[in-house]
Amino acid sequence: FSMQEPAENNIETEEFDELDFEKKTIDILYRYLESDEILPEGVLAYLSGMNSEESMKLRDKAYYKIRATAQGLNDADSFMLKSFAGVDQERAWNFRETHLGDSAVLRSVAGLDSERAWKIRDRFKGGEVFGNLTSLIGLDSDRAWAFRDDTLQKHPDNNPLQTNALMSIAGLDSERAWKLRGSINFNDTTQLLSTLVLSLTGL
Repeated sequence: FSMQEPAENNIETEEFDELDFEKKTIDILYRYLESDEILPEGVLAYLSGMNSEESMKLRDKAYYKIRATAQGLNDADSFMLKSFAGVDQERAWNFRETHLGDSAVLRSVAGLDSERAWKIRDRFKGGEVFGNLTSLIGLDSDRAWAFRDDTLQKHPDNNPLQTNALMSIAGLDSERAWKLRGSINFNDTTQLLSTLVLSLTGL
């Protein structure tokens, strides 16, 4: 019989594993990309949110591998933009600012609440409502809530938009987030429940 160590004794190990996760993931993705076990588009998707220099090098490798195909000339930029979701680095901003004509740039600012991110959202305001809502994931600021509230007031019966709004509050435990969860009403009960569950991710 052996008792499990108290949770506080495991904190250092858990933190180390979290910090080491990105490096291990990148090492695996490098091997998969080299052996063609995973498409370069998939590699870029997995790199979403990663900030390290190694992740940037792997992005470049996957990006140019996509561009080497005929169809990739049209798709590579969008996949690269999506891989920058949540990345607040100058390299990412430079790429965003040279690809402002691609609506995927909205995916690249997901979870970012800086003035630069909002300038990109404002650029697409009115024309890319779904993309803008999706880019608010995890944001609990007044500015993010003003955008959510304004969008839902203008489209009160639009279930797909309501779905995006709920998904954008995943992990949020604020009073405003719970109020939104309680205010959404779909005709399809199953869809409502599944979307509500998604909005609870991370809690």
